[in-house]
Amino acid sequence: MKTRNFWADMPNGLFEKHDYKHCIGLIVNCCSGTSLFRVAHPNCYIGIDITDSDFTFFKDIHYDDLCVPVHGGFTFSNTMEHDFRNCKNYWFFGWDYAHSGDCFMEYGEDRLTNELSDGKVWQIDEIRKELDSACKFFDELLIAVKVYKQGKTTKDRICQYCIGKKLYDNKFTSEDLSNLWVCMQTKKNEKSLLKCSFELERLLLDG
Repeated sequence: MKTRNFWADMPNGLFEKHDYKHCIGLIVNCCSGTSLFRVAHPNCYIGIDITDSDFTFFKDIHYDDLCVPVHGGFTFSNTMEHDFRNCKNYWFFGWDYAHSGDCFMEYGEDRLTNELSDGKVWQIDEIRKELDSACKFFDELLIAVKVYKQGKTTKDRICQYCIGKKLYDNKFTSEDLSNLWVCMQTKKNEKSLLKCSFELERLLLDG
């Protein structure tokens, strides 16, 4: 039996906002249509405050270059069309849950379903978990940029400094980002850049 797409029953717009040290995370319900046919799926966005001059360069990073394994990969980078709770000064990177294998349509009882209304209905806890992991990762990147901009090159911050420098100088490759993600996720109890320093020195101290 097909699982109902409960996102079709919720209002269009901001569903949740989560605050982190240097970024914010949004879950947005994208819902439109009639009682007979609705397109409905969640999107997630990570917002970076571009009024902070240390972070304005993120506007020049294309979402295709962000190899962070969120569902389907990043598909959006821009300001938001709507001001979600005073978020208009943020630059957002986003991804959606409307890919092949996802349920993102809902038909009324008098309409036949098709393959677009089948598939996985993403649950709220699953989306929160993915958003939280991605936001914490971005927070670490933004902290590294701050360390670089503040010139903190002490021994215990050398990895953060080098990561921040490569990001700011636009020398941080997709491979670097992917390696960094893997490093942080495998350090289950030590997810900060500082605690990953041994692996990161091998990967990132070359420029």
